[in-house]
Amino acid sequence: PFYALATPWNYGFNIYDQKQIQRRYRGGVLNDKYSDCISGGNIWFIRSYGNTVKARPGFQLTLSDRRFTPEPSYTYTPQNRRRTLPSFTFTLWKPQYEKQAFIRQLGRTEDLQIGSSLFTRVGISSKTLSSDQNFLFYTLQITPRLKLTPNTFAFANFSLSGRHQNGSYADLFAQANLTLYTRIQEIHVIAFRASYNTLSRPEDNDQLLLGLNRGLRGYLPRRFDGTRRYTLNLEARPTLYQNRAFIIGSALFLDAGDAWTPNQSAASFNTAAGFGLRLASTRVYNQPILRTDLAYAFKDRTWQISLGLGHYF
Repeated sequence: PFYALATPWNYGFNIYDQKQIQRRYRGGVLNDKYSDCISGGNIWFIRSYGNTVKARPGFQLTLSDRRFTPEPSYTYTPQNRRRTLPSFTFTLWKPQYEKQAFIRQLGRTEDLQIGSSLFTRVGISSKTLSSDQNFLFYTLQITPRLKLTPNTFAFANFSLSGRHQNGSYADLFAQANLTLYTRIQEIHVIAFRASYNTLSRPEDNDQLLLGLNRGLRGYLPRRFDGTRRYTLNLEARPTLYQNRAFIIGSALFLDAGDAWTPNQSAASFNTAAGFGLRLASTRVYNQPILRTDLAYAFKDRTWQISLGLGHYF
């Protein structure tokens, strides 16, 4: 791996065999359930050039065998598939860091990366290489990172992936995310996140979910579903108490968002608000923040309490 910025080569491989249960929802109700078993592996070689700006071309070969089985009382599954995917990658990145505190963590010294990057990947699936389909696939990801003021940082991510097959573009997934952090009086933070996702994956009949675990506290984890999704999150994060062993913080937040499918439903504006507590240790290395939130969903008129690790975003 690239264990230092001056390291010229990154190469390696992995092998995996995993199983997970996939669920599809309609209007918050479970509609389909099936097992997704995949076996495969990757091998890659990446070369690094440059100092102040890194240029990293690479090659990757992915092999996978994916099998789907419906769970009892369900019938739908995607088609089984076998893929051999050679691809070329290219990364352009400016390695630039700053040591900060009270930005994305609660008091811990952070190596904050403020160097932007660009990543592309282009590859092919071919029946001559034992794949089940012929297509070209691509990924483009742009990650701007900006220091707007001495106490304000902006992190954005724009990505697009898909394939070109039978003369048209398909299997599209696009996302845009922006997160802003503003530090106040050195120990308090105002955090804001805006995100938008869209997908069209007929092969998997895939969907986006929205709720407690995906950006909208106060609602059930899979309350909304569709092929489009947006979320807006605003948090005030005052620090309440500090000593040598731990730090206690809090959060006052407002969440909004929706997931919907064009031509089937229209986008709406669903909101939730609440407050929470944060606890971080200053003596245990790399211990995550302990988080608890209590949120009220204005549309459903329900309360949800949640526990987790790390800030919500």
